[in-house]
Amino acid sequence: MPESPLVSVLMTSYNREKYIAEAIESVLASTHADFELIISDDASTDTTVQIARRYADKDNRIKVFVNPVNSGDYPNRNTAASYSKGKYIKYVDSDDTISQGGLYKMVSAMEAHPEAALGISQFDFEENTVYPQLVSSEQAYMDHYFGLRILSYGPIGAIIRRDTFVALNGFANERYISDTEMWLKLSAIYPVVKIEPGVVVWRRHTQQEYHYGHNDYSYLRLSYPVFMASLSNKNCPLKPEDITIIKNRLQWKHARDILMLALKKGHLKTAYTIFKESDFNLLQLTKGFLPYRMVKKNFYHSV
Repeated sequence: MPESPLVSVLMTSYNREKYIAEAIESVLASTHADFELIISDDASTDTTVQIARRYADKDNRIKVFVNPVNSGDYPNRNTAASYSKGKYIKYVDSDDTISQGGLYKMVSAMEAHPEAALGISQFDFEENTVYPQLVSSEQAYMDHYFGLRILSYGPIGAIIRRDTFVALNGFANERYISDTEMWLKLSAIYPVVKIEPGVVVWRRHTQQEYHYGHNDYSYLRLSYPVFMASLSNKNCPLKPEDITIIKNRLQWKHARDILMLALKKGHLKTAYTIFKESDFNLLQLTKGFLPYRMVKKNFYHSV
């Protein structure tokens, strides 16, 4: 194997003894063999590290690192990336899997489009789309904000050109949402490759960050400011008129979500906290009661 493999597969772990063997074996079964597998364990208290090391003892492409103390999801992802040598980095979390041809398809898509910094494998096929497909920064943003939400996929659905990830100093340390923030930053500067769906398997269970983030409404609280910041960023690739439309839609939806959280689900305290963190006044909030078609033109600029 060359000293610098084409792709670094990064696997972060914390108490994943139930799943990590399956995750590792899915990577080792890849038809694309030019990879290194870096496992960065975040101070597990179960047998996760022992399981990982058993695989590393048998395959020199696997390297296992253990953090002295638990650092959290995104800091550990950055730690894993700091050990990488590949042209691309591909996260395969220790409770997820990648298909036998998944790594090959993702790397090949990026190699075919060297101008891209990010590749995304969506969950569902789009009609009349031939994969892989290169889309401009503007189109990626339009796809994201007008329904497809392609930049909300987690790290299991993405492959990243390592030099661009390093140039942006890796993930921020905002729990739950820093991957989407990174995809928005990358796609504002570089084109994005849409990769054939179905090449990875995202496991859903009650001990994962996604579950916690939705249960305590952190995604609702954190997504809105990240999306609004991306639209105000100097690198935003959208036309001013499109930015206005998207901001108005996001503001209306966020107001509606807050109201629904308070009135339908009864989480008054959480809804009030999210409202206070938003840029709304009470009149703006109450517009969330109205259908969007009644308020879509200059929704907030009119008050």
